[in-house]
Amino acid sequence: MPESFVHLLPLFVLAALVVPVAVRLRLGAIVGFIAAGALAGPLGFGWVTRSEEIAAFAELGVVALLFLIGLDLRPERLWAMRGHVFGLGSAQVLLTGGVIAGASVAAGVAWPAAAVVGAALALSSTAFVAQILREDGVLGLPFGQAVLGVLLAQDLAVVPLVALAPMLGAGAAPDEGGTWWAAALEASAALGAVVLAGRYVANPLLRLATSHGGTELLPLLGVLITAGSAHLTEAAGLSAALGAFLAGVLLAESEFRHQLVAEIQPYRSLLLGLFFMGVGLSFEREVLLRHGGVVLAATGALVAVKAVLLTPLMRAAGLSWREAAGGALLLGQGGEFGLVLATVAMEAGVMEPALAQGLAMVVASSMVVTPFLAAAARRLRRALEGVAEVPPAEMAAGGRVVVAGFGRVGALTAEALQEGGVPWVGLDRRSGRVREARRGGLPVYFGDAARPEVLRAVGAASAPAIVLTMDRPDDVEAALAVIRQRCPGVPVVVRAYDARWGRVLAARGADAVVSEVLEVGLELAAEALVRAGVERSEADRRVNRVRRRHQPRA
Repeated sequence: MPESFVHLLPLFVLAALVVPVAVRLRLGAIVGFIAAGALAGPLGFGWVTRSEEIAAFAELGVVALLFLIGLDLRPERLWAMRGHVFGLGSAQVLLTGGVIAGASVAAGVAWPAAAVVGAALALSSTAFVAQILREDGVLGLPFGQAVLGVLLAQDLAVVPLVALAPMLGAGAAPDEGGTWWAAALEASAALGAVVLAGRYVANPLLRLATSHGGTELLPLLGVLITAGSAHLTEAAGLSAALGAFLAGVLLAESEFRHQLVAEIQPYRSLLLGLFFMGVGLSFEREVLLRHGGVVLAATGALVAVKAVLLTPLMRAAGLSWREAAGGALLLGQGGEFGLVLATVAMEAGVMEPALAQGLAMVVASSMVVTPFLAAAARRLRRALEGVAEVPPAEMAAGGRVVVAGFGRVGALTAEALQEGGVPWVGLDRRSGRVREARRGGLPVYFGDAARPEVLRAVGAASAPAIVLTMDRPDDVEAALAVIRQRCPGVPVVVRAYDARWGRVLAARGADAVVSEVLEVGLELAAEALVRAGVERSEADRRVNRVRRRHQPRA
């Protein structure tokens, strides 16, 4: 067995023990990897003292991560969230980074290093926050979209930040011969080569490799494309991560995108694990003992500064004050990309190793408190000015029709059920609607019908029927999918804009579909027939004949 592998074996054993514990404690795998590295390195048992042995693998992890980010940044996704990404998110990165950089300069840090500190701490943990949003089932809500937009803006900012950080070093100044233009020309040529290769070489190569129907060569080609692009940009004096990111963006619209993500993801997880363990290995006991209090104070200051700056920005983006404060808390930690940026800056001589260690400790400690920040964010969001989010436990007995969506259509549906003596319970994701209905004594609660725990709380599995009245097709589709999985025997009545979309919903499990366009058109036709002298009963018969021809059926 190679000696280098034997030397790193204690590190892998510790990671296998510590990471599951960290995940079980809801601290996340990243904190677990950092803790494993810290325990194995000089800060802990001292089993591994040569952290450079995993540096090459760690750099590959960063490159793989940037490639996957590029694959995920499809133009239509960015366009759909452009307000949050380029407005709210960009403002957060610039404002937070500027304030922290200014404070660092005031504390005596040189401006190039202060700029890196500000940029690194302005970033939040995409891995942590996106997982929390997914677990809470709020990705589709305005709150979740706003937070996700900030994260996407930060992900976009990482690439230029990683590329620019080494240029802040003393060695990056223009030379006396004025050859900076040659370097710029070389860099432009390298970027052009990456773009041309991605467009005219990568996709044909992938099609050729999969022409026989297999996917065995895709992992190799994925690594080849990523490494080749990274090498081109690095050889031109740019960041290797920039080349990997560009390769991912160019393949984002490819038919191979999903398969490439699936093939590269395991390697990415392994290599990133090595990177975060390398961060832990860099921690030194003397630095912690001497500056531990400063690290804790800086962690608290980081969360406070982000909360103060981001809350009004999210409020301006259309969230309530409570949602804005909750989102600011959720984004209050430092992120994995901050660690990447600190490492790049330290290797380029922009930042002293002691400062880079302190920055990494602040980021790691802020990640540790993220579960508590998330819990505080949930409490703020659920408070929503007194609106109950989950119905009381006694409702789980069922026996009530569930009306999901309490706008005008939902309110009319509930009124008709009330008139018929049928018990019902309403759900809506807009706090204003819920508050207004509850003031009138109606059993309406804040909740998302696409969340299994909400359906369980209202006893949806034993409801006589579930009525989906939301006006957004994505919301109806998401709720219908979860209901068919969790409540397979419950009849589902859905609202659809037109008969075409109604047929789609019927094919996906809706028991009855009411088309807005169809019903409005038929009601207008019935009234016109009566006004034209046709008997009401005959008019209804003719209208029903048309309805049967167009009515979506399951």
